[in-house]
Amino acid sequence: MEIKLYPHQFLHNKGKRENNEDAIYPNEKTENPLKGLYLVCDGVGGSEKGEVASELALNSFVNYISSNPTEKYDQTYFSKALDHAENEFDHYIENNPNAKGMATTLTLACFNKLGASLVHTGDSRIYHLRSNAIIFQTKDHSYVNHLVDIGEITEEQALVHPERNILLHAISGKSNRPTKVDVYETQNIDPGDYFFLCSDGILEAVSDENLIEILFENISNQDKIDRIKSLCEENANDNFSCILLQVASIQLEEQDETLQQELTKPLEEEEKAEKEEIVETPNRAINPSHSNKEKRAFNNKYLLIIIAIVIALSAAFWVMLNNQGVFNEKKKRNPQTEKVKENTAKKKENGK
Repeated sequence: MEIKLYPHQFLHNKGKRENNEDAIYPNEKTENPLKGLYLVCDGVGGSEKGEVASELALNSFVNYISSNPTEKYDQTYFSKALDHAENEFDHYIENNPNAKGMATTLTLACFNKLGASLVHTGDSRIYHLRSNAIIFQTKDHSYVNHLVDIGEITEEQALVHPERNILLHAISGKSNRPTKVDVYETQNIDPGDYFFLCSDGILEAVSDENLIEILFENISNQDKIDRIKSLCEENANDNFSCILLQVASIQLEEQDETLQQELTKPLEEEEKAEKEEIVETPNRAINPSHSNKEKRAFNNKYLLIIIAIVIALSAAFWVMLNNQGVFNEKKKRNPQTEKVKENTAKKKENGK
């Protein structure tokens, strides 16, 4: 399949911070961006470390994907891309010891012939929305989210928890702390769907309800991104970055169309056959296949009754035979009967 997107909209703003530790791809400076690839990274480490970390991870993934095209963008593929990024971190930290401790989140959307691959680590987030609803969102790799999962705090408490910035997963290099990426692959994509990648600075100001309301309002995508920006400028304390994507159309390739026709052909033939079997009567349409099913059900019902009767008669006959055998056995062992036989025998001998 070929997924065509409308021109993407994005924000990349330092907000109320002195420097911007977020990185996005593509941005206004990107030349010849890879088709169908989008990333948002949020650096951690303070000073310039966060900026280096987010840019290093972003460039590492882009370079790996550019140099290693594939037909299948799955967990194995992106685990190798992560391995490449972590090696780049180790190399950088080896040459810049003061950068040890830097880390970054990552969100990545890759649209390809098999659908979309959504990749993330950390607390930056990806949403997939359709028809005024969120149909998928990534799960934050954060300490407070873990507390929510085990029931120690509520989602509302997590928003203001003093340790809400602690990450359980982030890219920081193998020598520091190896991590993992979660990969979600989907073909459940319709024209008009939205994909939204964002750093946690966006989440400080825009709730899920806000996002749904804004994205499905009858205004342009540029106006939607402007509304998100206004909310963040007013309510966010962190850098805030996001990429807004909307699906324009989905084109099935010739091979996909052939497969789809082969899959739908039996169904169409079956439906046609069912229609031909329908016999019209003055009062209703009767489908012979349904009538045959009813006959089979009727016959099966009576067959079961006959089997039950045979079993019952067999059981009764067996009981009767068993009782007869017991009676005969008792009869053989009756002392009076034996005595009568003995006297009869004696009389016969005396008569002789």
